Amino acid sequence: MYLVNPTGRKIRNDSRGAGYYGVRRTKTVDGHQIEYRHDGTDYEAEVGQEVVMPFTALVEREAKPCVGYSGVYLVGRRCKAKLFYVQPDPCLIGTTVNIGHRVGVAQDISRKYPGVTPHVHLRITSLDPELIISDTPVY
Repeated sequence: MYLVNPTGRKIRNDSRGAGYYGVRRTKTVDGHQIEYRHDGTDYEAEVGQEVVMPFTALVEREAKPCVGYSGVYLVGRRCKAKLFYVQPDPCLIGTTVNIGHRVGVAQDISRKYPGVTPHVHLRITSLDPELIISDTPVY
């Protein structure tokens, strides 16, 4: 199994930070700065561009990552994921969509994140360990 980039563009890296998995971030909660790690990967996108399935999966349901934005929950045979800041094609909810096929279009995230490069956020929530464990020990 392999995954494809849902936008075909590079990982976001702008004045507000990088979109790599695990990069350190800070946010303000109740007036306090809290440090956390980014839990996904941000792929640059042009607002309104087609976003494709990163792997073959059931588009289980629409996601609401925050007010005014949407995405999808994806359930594949060996992988589960969330794909945010995507306006999904409504007819695909509840259906299985093949890798590389259109799932929706990239949303304009500038209202929530001024100065951040438009992007979609892909978070792998579950992965079958057989996909990454070798049968041959490596020392």
